[in-house]
Amino acid sequence: MKSVPNPSLRGMTTDLLKNLDAQERLRAGSVRSVKSNQVRFQSDSNKRLKSDTESQHRLAVLYHAQKKFEQAERLYQECLTQYSLKYGLQDPRVGQCLNNVGRLYFEEGWYAEAEPLLERSLQIVRNHYGPENAKVSRRLTNLGDVCFATDRSDEGLEYYRQAAKIELKELGASATSTLRTMRAYVAKLRKMDRIAEAEALEKTFHRKRETIRRSGSTRRSTAASSAEKRTVPSERRHHAERRKRATRRGKDVD
Repeated sequence: MKSVPNPSLRGMTTDLLKNLDAQERLRAGSVRSVKSNQVRFQSDSNKRLKSDTESQHRLAVLYHAQKKFEQAERLYQECLTQYSLKYGLQDPRVGQCLNNVGRLYFEEGWYAEAEPLLERSLQIVRNHYGPENAKVSRRLTNLGDVCFATDRSDEGLEYYRQAAKIELKELGASATSTLRTMRAYVAKLRKMDRIAEAEALEKTFHRKRETIRRSGSTRRSTAASSAEKRTVPSERRHHAERRKRATRRGKDVD
């Protein structure tokens, strides 16, 4: 059952972003000279600010997990303000906050509010890490979930396809994250009655995982064999040296 949106919170993050955008434009257009002692003071202040903001963000994530959405969003907004003022609105920490609020809105059923925040988070992460970084894939699946929830299955499936492609390339078929994404992707295909496509994808994926597993076993076996070959001559040399010493002393070595 969807929760009833709280009018005091709904859309606040979007409004906050608009204000921060305006502030950043003003800040970018002004150049200030800062004395060296002010720089040192600002550096110490920034360290304290970073520590406090990260603590707030961890607490927000905890509230979010506990379904305490109102407390979580207020803390997310505070973190968003602090991160954006300190690092700028294109910083990945801002993107993380936006992603978290977007997920919170999605879980509350506020899909119209969630989508623009998730899209902006995706844009920030792409710009910062590159379009094929593994961090991009989670944002893609979040947007895919919004599309599926708003009867845009084909669009949602495309987001999942992109995410799966990135994770297969960057993390490999054996990664837990890749397995989770592929399972979700296959489940979406089945739900859309694209059974043949789902089964073909599943077989291909499991074949890749099996190939990696066998390759890993072969490498471990080869490594063990090489280690054994290196050990035998070493033991022979050691035994030969002991025999020489024992012969000089007139003793036998078993």
